[in-house]
Amino acid sequence: DVNLWKERTQMLVYLTYVDTKYYPEAIKALNSTAILAPTDAKTFYLLAKFYDAISDKENTEKNFLKAIDLKPNYDYAYFDLAKFYFDQKKYDLAKKYFELNLKYAPTNPDVKNYLNKIATASASR
Repeated sequence: DVNLWKERTQMLVYLTYVDTKYYPEAIKALNSTAILAPTDAKTFYLLAKFYDAISDKENTEKNFLKAIDLKPNYDYAYFDLAKFYFDQKKYDLAKKYFELNLKYAPTNPDVKNYLNKIATASASR
């Protein structure tokens, strides 16, 4: 049952705050949830966050994009994917997703700060 997997995942998320050894179990539970609920954008968003926490760049990117594909107005996914690209100095991609975030969350002050940083970084090249 998908609700049982979501509850298990929630419990594991809380446990990761105490000890990072629970990350693999949380990822496993989220993957099981994704199989049972393949159209739940939040599951893929959470998977991306967990993969990012363990520095699995490929799965981080893949899951953020899947979340956005499932929910095209998912402002949190746009913002976190943009930060993911920003941290890798992929400024063109970061800018694209920060601007998309602004489309759905126009009052996000953090986006404007990041866009200013990108403009500064681009000007110094």
